[in-house]
Amino acid sequence: MVSITVLLLALSCITQLFNSAVIATGGGYKRMEADTQARMVLDRIAYDVSRMVKRSDVDYYFQKNLNSGTTPGNDQMAFYSESSGYYPSGVTSSSSVSNQSLVGYRINSNNQLERLSKALVWNGVTASDSPMVFLPQTLLGTWPGIAPTGSTSSDSSYQVIGDQIFRLEFCYLVQNSSNNAQFSDKPYLSPDTGVKGMQDVVALVVDIAVLDSKSRASLSSTALQTAAANLPDVSGTSIANSALPATTWKTQILSNSLGLPAVAASRVRVYQRYCYLTPVP
Repeated sequence: MVSITVLLLALSCITQLFNSAVIATGGGYKRMEADTQARMVLDRIAYDVSRMVKRSDVDYYFQKNLNSGTTPGNDQMAFYSESSGYYPSGVTSSSSVSNQSLVGYRINSNNQLERLSKALVWNGVTASDSPMVFLPQTLLGTWPGIAPTGSTSSDSSYQVIGDQIFRLEFCYLVQNSSNNAQFSDKPYLSPDTGVKGMQDVVALVVDIAVLDSKSRASLSSTALQTAAANLPDVSGTSIANSALPATTWKTQILSNSLGLPAVAASRVRVYQRYCYLTPVP
């Protein structure tokens, strides 16, 4: 009897150690999964931004969306970039293809990050080709589907690039008249009032929030949207480094203020990247 009791106690301890090891290993794999996807996505965004076309005669679509109740304030962006894209089926080798693409990023209605990459031809070729347009023609006016995330007019060229990313926020690192850089929610600083072809922008500061696939599977779409809405927006023409999302979001997570179960909230990862624009020669 004594031997059996000792054996059962030993087996119980071994079982508890095994379960703890499984939980720790599973948590490590989930973090590696989130890290891998975040690195891949941020590398892609940084590359697209580094090759952004900086011209005063073209349009940029950088939409700062603010939280409204339980509606997440995910930002959206679209811009011309010397990055490879997909040509429409009507474009042939005889078309006047360009080295420009229309690139866009947004969070869709399924709380996933999407990327748009339309390769363009030069303006004035054929009506079936996607041209590169110049002001006063705007990106949203030419491609209205780049903005909506849940309507029938949404551009079908968007593809999911980050199925674990449920929050997207950005701001600008802008160079002022004294050649000092400061953070802003606009691509220019007072007294300027125009984008000026992103001439004053040093970098786009991009923040994403990631939740691994297994943790997402246990949550409803509404719960994820609520969590996204509880991650504060960044706004203001003079933003302190401590007010960037990477800091404020981590505070929300540590205080368990996302409206998620504690286990799921503890697995939310936050990543921030400075995506530098190529200086104008």
